[in-house]
Amino acid sequence: MATGADEILDGWKEVTRAAKRPHMAPRPVRSASTSIGVLTLVSVALVLVAAVALRQSSVPGSNSVPTGAAATPSDGPVVLRTAQLGPVCLQARLSGILVADSTYGLAFGRDGNVTGVVWPSGYTARRSSGVVLLIDPEGNVVARESDFVVAGGAVGADGLAHPCFDIHVEPTPSTLTRPGDPARLSAGDPRVVACGIAPSAMWMAFPMAHASDFTVHFPGWSKGADELLVADPALVIIGSGAPFPGSGGKLFYDMCIAVGPPEDALIHHYGPARFDAVRPDLGAPLVPMP
Repeated sequence: MATGADEILDGWKEVTRAAKRPHMAPRPVRSASTSIGVLTLVSVALVLVAAVALRQSSVPGSNSVPTGAAATPSDGPVVLRTAQLGPVCLQARLSGILVADSTYGLAFGRDGNVTGVVWPSGYTARRSSGVVLLIDPEGNVVARESDFVVAGGAVGADGLAHPCFDIHVEPTPSTLTRPGDPARLSAGDPRVVACGIAPSAMWMAFPMAHASDFTVHFPGWSKGADELLVADPALVIIGSGAPFPGSGGKLFYDMCIAVGPPEDALIHHYGPARFDAVRPDLGAPLVPMP
């Protein structure tokens, strides 16, 4: 057992592959139908407290949501706000990051603000593997959640965006992203799908050139993660936080670290946890957790 500033107590981890092949976890995981573990990491610069987590046994087709985590919306149709196009189409440029929205189905996000969108009649949307897809009247996937979408149209008197032609995806401008912004992710990355955290439920996501760099990205976390002590590239996805009972209102976060190439990465899930701060970009300032 580690001693001193860093300590791991009865840690639990769940490991799969992006290709969904079974794989032995690098640390023991209880195999009972319900298994409870507590992961605690204490350091001067950072405190990682894993709350009590519920883990189901590894049964094909079963889903496990740790206590304190928000359930991922189920796949299927997503209702959009649509309208018939009028005789005149204003040709101003509309753009924004495509975000899932409970009111409009899909909306434009920009600078922390969300603008509702009224899509042309015939456009539909569906959630597939946790990602919402925008589909044109011919059935083609036009864009995916977190894509930067550009279209001709205008913002109406109702304050909503009304795209009416040439709806397409362009590279996300660097001015619209922040360090660790999930908008930088490719929605088609199999690691994103395998992690099971929907883009709309992500707080932060960033690559690590080497999994062993986790000690720099998470200052103070230096022990208890032997599975990360490899030179392979990795992708970190941190879900949006949720209050945990007894935490005094602090937010705790689900975290997934995918290690290895996108098509065959080892997917490591960590229970609800909290850090003082995270460094998404090496050499950049730390970003405090809300």
